[in-house]
Amino acid sequence: MDAGRGVFIGFATQPGNVALDGAVNHSPFADSLVKRIKTPSIDIEILMRRVRLDVMNATSGKQVPWSNSSLVEPGFSFNPDAASSQSPAEPYQPHINTATELEFWKSIEYTSDVSMYRAYLAAFPNGAFIEIAKSRIAKFEAPAPPRKKILPKKVSRKPLTSLPVNEPSANRSAETTAPAKPESIGRCRDGNKERCRQRCREGARRACRKLQQLGG
Repeated sequence: MDAGRGVFIGFATQPGNVALDGAVNHSPFADSLVKRIKTPSIDIEILMRRVRLDVMNATSGKQVPWSNSSLVEPGFSFNPDAASSQSPAEPYQPHINTATELEFWKSIEYTSDVSMYRAYLAAFPNGAFIEIAKSRIAKFEAPAPPRKKILPKKVSRKPLTSLPVNEPSANRSAETTAPAKPESIGRCRDGNKERCRQRCREGARRACRKLQQLGG
């Protein structure tokens, strides 16, 4: 529903749901509203929260009263004290006393919404909780500390072999050169005539050709 500034709209249930009729003369919503509306000097938004809790308890959570609000300042009550009545010509001023302030503070005590604490300071500039409200505003508006970057740990790699610093480079290259395989020593194809003769007698033609190349 479209509504201008300073309007409060209360619904018997949440969007997309239907309100229960109840088993008595009033529905759960109307029954709670009739009882709560008699409370002196209770702010309408606090009133609606109590009605919402009553209805949720009565319906086991199946029905949740809803509200749309564009109220700017707290203080409207269906049953204000006599001292708060004002003439129509006077500008609207919220009724402020100890009970109203306490009820309003209880409604925002555990919120993290900074605007609610600002609303409290505006409505109760000399209230009992102004220092707490200012402290929470500063806390919630403080910038978050930058996150520290977690760098991967460096892995130290030790050399597989260590060589003396003053050792000649020729010796180093000789040590790093892989030794010849034992099975490659004394083979016919490596030039061993005796091996070639033996292999030739055994019938290996390649060994015979290799022996001729070696002049044996």
